[in-house]
Amino acid sequence: PFELLQYASSFLSTWGPKADTEHIPRIQQINLPTLSLAGSKDVFVSREYFDQFTKAAGGKADYQWYGGNNGAPHSFEGYEQRVADDIAKWAIAAKYPGARAN
Repeated sequence: PFELLQYASSFLSTWGPKADTEHIPRIQQINLPTLSLAGSKDVFVSREYFDQFTKAAGGKADYQWYGGNNGAPHSFEGYEQRVADDIAKWAIAAKYPGARAN
């Protein structure tokens, strides 16, 4: 859906067989509450991957999916305020379980 100019070494360091960017094994090593965000227009993250990632993280992980035909792109352009509000609500709930942000 888009064209990306990238050098081979840069591509391989991210996507190659020895890349250290394998997110699912890495998230299992984090023992902190985690919030991930993505949307249906994100060309890098699919909903299926997002579900696998969150499941691998265990109970300490939450995610916000901005889906639908007009879902968020990777940049979250057009979703800035909504993303900021969702992060604030999550942070308050993580620090004060049961609390609600206005």
